[in-house]
Amino acid sequence: MPRPGTSGGGHHSSGGHSSDRVGGGHHVGSSSRRPTGGSSFNRGPSFGGGYHHEPPPPRPPRRGYYGYRRNTYTHSLSGLGTLIACIIIFAIIIFSFFMISNDHSDVTSTINREKIENPVAYDNNCIKDELGYIENQSKLSKNLKNFYNKTGIQPYIYLKSYDESLTSDNQKDEYAQTWYSENIDNEDTFLFVYFEEQNSNEIGYMAYVNGKQVTSVMDSEAIDIFWNYLDRYWTDSSLSTVDVFTKTFDSTAKTIMKKSTTSKDIIKIICIIVGIVIVIGGIIYILRMKFKRDKEKAKETIEILKTPLDKSDDLREDLAEVKKETANIIADAKSADRQVKECEEEITKYTTAAQNALKAGNEDDARTLIAKKQQYESNLVSYKKTQELTHANADKMRQMHDKLVNDIETLEARRDAIKATVASAKAQEHINKIVSDGDKAKSSMESFERYEKKVEKMLDAATAEAELNAHTSAASTLADKYTSNGSDASVEDELAAMKAKLGL
Repeated sequence: MPRPGTSGGGHHSSGGHSSDRVGGGHHVGSSSRRPTGGSSFNRGPSFGGGYHHEPPPPRPPRRGYYGYRRNTYTHSLSGLGTLIACIIIFAIIIFSFFMISNDHSDVTSTINREKIENPVAYDNNCIKDELGYIENQSKLSKNLKNFYNKTGIQPYIYLKSYDESLTSDNQKDEYAQTWYSENIDNEDTFLFVYFEEQNSNEIGYMAYVNGKQVTSVMDSEAIDIFWNYLDRYWTDSSLSTVDVFTKTFDSTAKTIMKKSTTSKDIIKIICIIVGIVIVIGGIIYILRMKFKRDKEKAKETIEILKTPLDKSDDLREDLAEVKKETANIIADAKSADRQVKECEEEITKYTTAAQNALKAGNEDDARTLIAKKQQYESNLVSYKKTQELTHANADKMRQMHDKLVNDIETLEARRDAIKATVASAKAQEHINKIVSDGDKAKSSMESFERYEKKVEKMLDAATAEAELNAHTSAASTLADKYTSNGSDASVEDELAAMKAKLGL
């Protein structure tokens, strides 16, 4: 629901902005009393008035200007150790250079802003000049479109003639708010209003009104930047009124839509660099310590390997001393037990004797016996304290003895494991040497293979010759076969005759 007195037009966006229009006022030159910008963000209604001062003699129609001084920033850095000393010095030099190189007249922005998605197209009819200050309204209107293109905000300039009913800055601010509601039908406009004074030689009061969608860009810092540029260009005699407003809106859009590098940004970068250096230094330190521990461990391993297994002299001597001391303390504990027991027996004995003396009617004897019993009771308290102490010491010595025995066993087991590993390594080295020596025998094997091939070649030649000889004697073999047919026939005849004789 819009506040009373507004038209209620426009629409609401999802961005961060005031539910009411934001406005305020300004007197030229008063920005010298304001910082150029800050991280503050006005999210509520704000009607900030201007400051009054006597300006220097003006040139009509634009009047005097005192300028402003840009705030400077200081910081301190503490040393972080020798590891990053050079980086800190380097960072300080860069930061100092940045601060010196910055022109103190520069206006900077420290906020990242997003261009407004304005649903309304740029309106060229955005100037109302009742004073005749603007030489060429169409040119200025065309120039102001650059502000719209960069910010998404429709600019509007209203130069109002003197109105005797507006006697205070607050009234002028209210008038600007009302004029916006009655004459602008959207919430995406930045309205600038100049109020002429009764004396035309005096600088008029200036006010602005933000539409409801505008405050996310034209925040308090952006407004300060706008006033600073206006102060800078207003009294420049080389500029026309068109140029003053053109340069003011162009410079404002360029500055507020680009986040400048500030001293805080430099400090942030320096902190990141120093942090990286610390991390790298820490990694290097850890690696060095690891290398040192590995070296010490290797040295310890060598010393262990050089120590014979049957000469764990120090630990075994300590064990012997612990055993001896443990035995002595246990003996003391047993002695204390015996003293306590004997004292309790004496107390029992004198208690019984005193009771018997009373039964016999001898109170004096009973009194003497009771006094003696009380002496033993007093001694019993001391004996029990000694008993507790000696038992506690005996328990501690037993624990020490058990720990020492365990340490010796662990050490010997570790030494055996290391020696086994070393033996395995030596065996591997021996195998590697054999493999290396096998390379030397390779040439001998190759010579043998060459000799074997020669022998096989000789065998193949002899076999071939034998086959040739067998082929040449085949003809004589066949001749012998057929020339021996006669003898074979006589054998057959004799065989047939023998069969007939026998009746076969």
